[in-house]
Amino acid sequence: YVDAPSKIYGYQLGDGGIGQPPPGNLVEKFKQVADLVSRQWCQPLANYTVFTPEVDRSIWSVQFLSGAIVVHKQSLGQATLITHVRKVAMKSVTSKMYAGGSLKAWRLKLDAEQRDW
Repeated sequence: YVDAPSKIYGYQLGDGGIGQPPPGNLVEKFKQVADLVSRQWCQPLANYTVFTPEVDRSIWSVQFLSGAIVVHKQSLGQATLITHVRKVAMKSVTSKMYAGGSLKAWRLKLDAEQRDW
């Protein structure tokens, strides 16, 4: 949440601040991951990327703790579960459920980010 030029652990920081968009704010980036892992259950047709497709597919959950962000990698069993749930969900989810425009706006926001990693 550093919003003024500062050097911490040898890294120059300063374009962040609470609520500021990535890449200057890592917390906001990982809040996007929370939406990403939830989409597998409630938005199986939502096709967007937070980091890279490979990294996104490997994440099972993200936790926000006091001073830390914990990312849990997806196990083989969890990946199998997601595949099954997606097949079931695809039978009840239609493209009409995404017609309100929020998903399109979300994709545009993610696509506009600087991703130099």
